[in-house]
Amino acid sequence: MTTTTATPTVVLLITSGGSTSAIAYEEGGEIIETVDFNDDGTPDWTSGGICDARGGGGQEGFTALAVSLAEAEKNARLLGIDIVRLPEGRLAE
Repeated sequence: MTTTTATPTVVLLITSGGSTSAIAYEEGGEIIETVDFNDDGTPDWTSGGICDARGGGGQEGFTALAVSLAEAEKNARLLGIDIVRLPEGRLAE
């Protein structure tokens, strides 16, 4: 699905020590994470970066994250929700 929206259907939030990360898939399959939020509380995806196995959780953590996102999208589909992902190329340069 091609979209110009910056609001994905499925977003995982991880909160620890007063800091929150928002994580979602982009259309091309990359996992994007941002720790910045707009004034209205929505994630600021333009400041996000690509998640991969170099993060603090290593390969095991990245795999768990990818499985979690995929299963959350699967659940949404089973509920009849159309999945919208972040558009590719919307990250800040």
